[in-house]
Amino acid sequence: GQLLICRDRANANYTIQPSTYTFAVGDATLASGLVAKLQLFFSIDVEQFGAVLGDDNVDDTTAYLNALARSVLMGGVEVFFNGQGIVNQTLFLEHNQTLTGGCPSRTTSTHGSSRILVNHSSGPGVHIRGENCTVKNFMLLGSSSRKSGARGSNYGLLIEPPDVAGGGGQMR
Repeated sequence: GQLLICRDRANANYTIQPSTYTFAVGDATLASGLVAKLQLFFSIDVEQFGAVLGDDNVDDTTAYLNALARSVLMGGVEVFFNGQGIVNQTLFLEHNQTLTGGCPSRTTSTHGSSRILVNHSSGPGVHIRGENCTVKNFMLLGSSSRKSGARGSNYGLLIEPPDVAGGGGQMR
């Protein structure tokens, strides 16, 4: 199909699909009614899903959630970001998912420059609830509203392995 490049979505590549194609998270519907499939290979950039990293006035939650949902559809490819994003609800990692902040091997930024600012006070910032998940190269920060919120389940990172029949679940 015809290739389209969307400059507003980190120069994401799309291809026009036949009418029989089933829309997936991250795809675009054009004014003509045609569907353009987002071209992803080995990793997903949250900016391809609309994140505006570094803008403290923009909620990036939907971009992170949609990027993670598309990762699940693709069998768990890496979701990465380079900069600071703001989330207003928990990000869940399912089986075989990786959430990676920018690092020198991927970008020219300094190591540790990627951050997720958690701006809610109900539950963890990132919740790993699947097997074979990885988080790396970023910091989780709590906003002032989070720091003053309820404490009980207010973890930055919650790792909760899936239950296994017979109680044999392990964390490695």
